[in-house]
Amino acid sequence: MMRSWRWRAAAILVPAAMTAAMFTGATAASAATTPTWQLVNEFAGTTVCDTPGNSDFLEIHLSGTWSTPITISASNLPAGASYSFSGYRHVGYRLTGAINPIPPGSGNGDGQLILGSPTVNEELYVDVKLPASIAVGSTVTITLSATDGTTTETEPVTIGIQNSCTVF
Repeated sequence: MMRSWRWRAAAILVPAAMTAAMFTGATAASAATTPTWQLVNEFAGTTVCDTPGNSDFLEIHLSGTWSTPITISASNLPAGASYSFSGYRHVGYRLTGAINPIPPGSGNGDGQLILGSPTVNEELYVDVKLPASIAVGSTVTITLSATDGTTTETEPVTIGIQNSCTVF
């Protein structure tokens, strides 16, 4: 009789324990995937001006903190277009070759990033070079992406092609 009671208890408790573990695991997994950073869409509602054959320096704005490197890329480029990276380091006020992926750090969404150890205050840019053959009066929309391998954020950037652009 005692043996029967143990089997019944096991039949009830084991599925209950498995269900509890499943929900606990789901909560922990969802908490682990909540991003602590975001790609700020500073180009929302605006059109960036460019001229055929020139480069646009599109600043990367990140907000929050990240402990794993963030890789930046550009996609949806028109045929013949390319992109690269550059940085403006505030210590010594010099242009640098930007590091991609971006090392662990933080940003407040205004473009200035605090990176690495020792810390460096730097602004990072995606340099998009459009082909000289692109038609004046046309627009292209490219996509900037940032990913830490778990979270990916994107930012559409509309570029209007003009004969000349005002530089501030």
